[in-house]
Amino acid sequence: MSTGYTITKKRKTEKSQIFVSCAIILILSSCFVPIFILIPLQEILFSPSGEWFFEPLRAAYGVFIAGLLLLAAICITAAVLISRQRMTAGLKGLLAGSAVIGVLLILLSTDGYHYADQKGITIDPIFSLKEKTYTWDEVAAAEQTAKLSGGIATDDKFIVTFKDGKKYSMVLNNNVVKARVAMQYVLKEKGIEVIKKDPQAE
Repeated sequence: MSTGYTITKKRKTEKSQIFVSCAIILILSSCFVPIFILIPLQEILFSPSGEWFFEPLRAAYGVFIAGLLLLAAICITAAVLISRQRMTAGLKGLLAGSAVIGVLLILLSTDGYHYADQKGITIDPIFSLKEKTYTWDEVAAAEQTAKLSGGIATDDKFIVTFKDGKKYSMVLNNNVVKARVAMQYVLKEKGIEVIKKDPQAE
């Protein structure tokens, strides 16, 4: 009986260690996996041909990371419950349900992106599961803002105002900067000049 108890305890310890290892991997992965996985995955699934830029929304990264951290928390909880011999069928079901939510968050994070092309600006907000395209004809005004960083003015955002009154801002990162000339050109054809705003004083 003592031998059986020892074997059972050893198996539980091994399971607990596996869950802890998985949790560590998931936590570490949350630091870099979204950057290297989300963009290629979205480009395969949603990127159209001829786009000027295509990139995930910032919220998409946050949701992806939240999904990974939720799975890590589940693994840690499972490890603790197993080591303390408090795992029950009900708790197993609860953890399994939580794991499904974590996986769903990761999957849904792929559906949060925006891009610009000859037609206009297309936005797919996180969790919306539906694209919204604003044509260039729907743009009423555009501006480019700057910010002070260490006393030096740097590009900040490219902001468009649509005729329905809504505004949409795009951070002038490398992707958007590459498309800026094309966007300025098509807007100029529509009679809209991009207004450049000076950075606010610190």
